[in-house]
Amino acid sequence: MITSHPESISLHRALVLVLAAGSYWGFSEVVLADLARSSGLPYAVDLVRGLTYLLLGLVAAQRLRPWFFLIMAVLAIGTKLLVVPILGLTLACKLNAQAALLLSGLAVTGLAAFSGGKSPRTGFSLVAASIVAGVLASVAFYAVGLKLVPCAYLSSYAGAAGFLRYLSTETVPVALSLGCGFPIGHLFGRSYRPTVTLRPALAEGFALILSAACWLACGYHFSLDLVR
Repeated sequence: MITSHPESISLHRALVLVLAAGSYWGFSEVVLADLARSSGLPYAVDLVRGLTYLLLGLVAAQRLRPWFFLIMAVLAIGTKLLVVPILGLTLACKLNAQAALLLSGLAVTGLAAFSGGKSPRTGFSLVAASIVAGVLASVAFYAVGLKLVPCAYLSSYAGAAGFLRYLSTETVPVALSLGCGFPIGHLFGRSYRPTVTLRPALAEGFALILSAACWLACGYHFSLDLVR
């Protein structure tokens, strides 16, 4: 029987789901976000990330252990680090990007813990928590980024006036994308469940193929810079 409050899934199936979700998260950050930037459309990147948070909210509704979302973030970071061996870059020049993704992972991990448990939070409380998590992750990145590797982009927001501009141009979109995407995905995951159950081997095979495709796509995307 399908219930609205399922038990935690098995460790084996959870790890397959983590691999697929983490790989897609990296794919969205590397390929989809880059395409969104190239489009020149306003808030296109935030829309891409909002859809990714929607997927993560849907995954969180499957009662995964919260720390699994940190593994997803590490996998996403791994896809972004493919640029290092492919283009021969150093890790230092990519530290800020990885820090931003890790902080996003911590925010989603906190939301997974908040939305799960014996008394799961839904509705307004989850929306509010998601917005707060987005704000905290963005502000933490501002503080860490300026100390870690202060790139020209973050340095342009230095000082009190710069911080206020950062809040309006960076923090607000992050908070809205997480505040909208994660709760919607979580609500959908809890409310609508498949009426047809896929065979475990078929579902796991699809997840593994998806994961491999995401990593290959990220590697190919970075390799294009070699011929530009």
